[in-house]
Amino acid sequence: MPSRRCNARVDDDFIERESLVSTTRQEPKPGLWIQALDREVCSCSRKADDESDGESITPKAKRKRKVGLVESCVFVILVCAVLTFALAIQQSSCWNAKDEFGLYNSLIQKTGEEFEKAPFPLAHALSHNDNFQAVPIQLALGAGFCGLEVDVFANKYSLFVGSAESNEKLIDSYLRPLAKVANVSMGPLNPLSIRTGICKQNTLLVDVKSNSVLSWEVLEKQLRSVNAEFGFNVFECYDSRGIPVKEWRIKGGLSPIKVIITGVDLDKVPLLAERMVKDTADGLHCQTLDGRWGDTIAITNDENARRVQSMISARWDPVRFNGDALKNTVHLAHEHNYRIRFWDTPENIETWSMLLEAGVDLISTDRIAGLQAYLSGKKY
Repeated sequence: MPSRRCNARVDDDFIERESLVSTTRQEPKPGLWIQALDREVCSCSRKADDESDGESITPKAKRKRKVGLVESCVFVILVCAVLTFALAIQQSSCWNAKDEFGLYNSLIQKTGEEFEKAPFPLAHALSHNDNFQAVPIQLALGAGFCGLEVDVFANKYSLFVGSAESNEKLIDSYLRPLAKVANVSMGPLNPLSIRTGICKQNTLLVDVKSNSVLSWEVLEKQLRSVNAEFGFNVFECYDSRGIPVKEWRIKGGLSPIKVIITGVDLDKVPLLAERMVKDTADGLHCQTLDGRWGDTIAITNDENARRVQSMISARWDPVRFNGDALKNTVHLAHEHNYRIRFWDTPENIETWSMLLEAGVDLISTDRIAGLQAYLSGKKY
């Protein structure tokens, strides 16, 4: 857990648990800008004292100068307060990626003695657009998140992260790094998942932004390639019935990561579903589909889609999904054995609380530190 937090309430139980699962770290030194402002504030006081010892001036001029000095000092203090607040709401001030992901870096070379220091797993937490975080993957996993979402573009039979002009390939930026963590633990990415029973399998949402069919083809090949490279199914695979293939070479027989392809053009869903079920040489596929709310009935009426779809996503609409309507939506998704998530939800505690109460499976956020503090306090 981080030594510095965004403004979020954390209960006593979480603080007690945090002491058991957190790494020991030193309090960070104040930033240089804070030290500089502190010196300026102090200099204001010294200047006022020095001037009181100087040559005599008229009472009126003395009062004006004193008021001016006070106003300057108040201004500096206000600037300091505003900058401090601005930094507090930035993830970079709440989390130090080097500190928070130290465990996972050490797992590459070390073994069991580090496991008890893992962050508490948060089953409902999804890092939205994780590729835009200051430190992709590491920040989210270091916070205990169980879900990552990454945007990809298909270009020249490869998948690039973030944009079509990006030089970062999905296989190098996400698939292999995640596989390396799983390879060391030979189980869930978070070592505490076995002990707590929470988040035994992480979710990787791959949001395709171009050419749905080509993106699926390339992703399928890369997932299989990484599985073969590491000698076990890091990324879960399924038979033609949509039943997960047991991976007995790792703890619990459950592959560490479930891959869901999202953002697929709706008119391409039946085609992709059919290909996923029938077109693979060994009858297996290593990714599932994400559907869009409003098309649930149409998709579930397709036999192939029912086998390969595992999640429903919907754009947040506070009018449409208000009160009981939200709970009914979640209930219907769960009746079809789909997890559900929303995107474009407000980033505040009230919304997070409402989503949790309604039973939403994954809460998307760009504010990793804020959601981590809230969910940890709520013990999710």
